[in-house]
Amino acid sequence: ESQGRIWAPARLLDVHPRASTLLHSVGVIQTEDDRTTFCHQSYLDFQIADRLLREINDGNGSVRDWLGSKENQSLFRREQLRLVLSLLFEEEPYRFERSVHDLLQGDGIRFHLKHLVLSVAGQIDNPSPRMLNFFAGMLRDNRWIEHLKDLVYTGHEPYIRSLIVKGIMTKWLNSNEKETIRPALWLLQSVHETCGDLIAEVLEPYLNKGDEWPQWIAEALWSKPEKDSDRLFKLRLQLTELGYMTSFIDWQALAEKHRLRVIRLVEAVLSTWRVQVGTEEENGGGRKRSPH
Repeated sequence: ESQGRIWAPARLLDVHPRASTLLHSVGVIQTEDDRTTFCHQSYLDFQIADRLLREINDGNGSVRDWLGSKENQSLFRREQLRLVLSLLFEEEPYRFERSVHDLLQGDGIRFHLKHLVLSVAGQIDNPSPRMLNFFAGMLRDNRWIEHLKDLVYTGHEPYIRSLIVKGIMTKWLNSNEKETIRPALWLLQSVHETCGDLIAEVLEPYLNKGDEWPQWIAEALWSKPEKDSDRLFKLRLQLTELGYMTSFIDWQALAEKHRLRVIRLVEAVLSTWRVQVGTEEENGGGRKRSPH
């Protein structure tokens, strides 16, 4: 590892002939041209991660120090770092958070590794208040905002909820800048299934704001009303009555799960129709219906 390579001289195993034979026989290691490697890099990654965690627990090491200089931060480090952070989160959540902070804020860390750190942090089911505050603070840095949205916030309920609670989401929606509003709506859409009531609470004040807002809100709703919460479905009905509806509805899926919603949604659609009543001659042989 100190040489930044994934093989070692075969002679290192000469003093352990029995272990060498057994490890070769079960396919853990292999030797070719006097170079010994693990048959699968995951074996190596685990050994490195396990050793590093032991050093951290003993107070003799850190993830930042282990990564070393940029010259040693090759693509081979990615899976090792992912494993280290995952194990560290399970065993020492506070040290995990400290490592995330050091790696993202510190100098001398290649971007591809920082990108990986964001990805790992975004997969946490229950991030601590410290983590939520840390990433909320990073959003003030324009260099990070798009990466944070993609890797940490999109589809992750705890992080989206923190944006709403902290007022950041409302700030984005009130920015009057389409380049800020539309991505914010996309973030809300990404947690449609798990945060329906919260999304409705955030978007309801904008329903009658005018301009393009009804259309934007309609686009932010998935074309899956069967997965709406009750409050979100009510918002969908209001949009439909205003003449805004998602382009496709799986009526069969909706009927299988919420039969009454089918009736209410059809009723909302029909409420936008205007029926012209007149003689058959005036109507070209019958009644005409035109969309509102």
